[in-house]
Amino acid sequence: MLKFINIISFQTFKVSEMFIRQLLQLKGMSIDKAMAIVERYASPQILITALGNSGKNGEQLLANIQVDKKRRLGPVISKTIYQLYTMNELR
Repeated sequence: MLKFINIISFQTFKVSEMFIRQLLQLKGMSIDKAMAIVERYASPQILITALGNSGKNGEQLLANIQVDKKRRLGPVISKTIYQLYTMNELR
């Protein structure tokens, strides 16, 4: 007989909240940057579609997204996100 019963509590998250949590796993990503991306692309699927339709400019698609009045997302994180969401196989 089990002496301890683990109680699992389930929280319901919106797609945008899970998308933000996923983006926050990337090096150099802040909550402000993640929220700026999700304001423009509400779900990973919408972002993946936009990246796929962007052609040769895909790596820099997100670079000019305004994070706040003075900061943009930038080319490094834009390239990282592009590689994450367009990679066909793991290395």
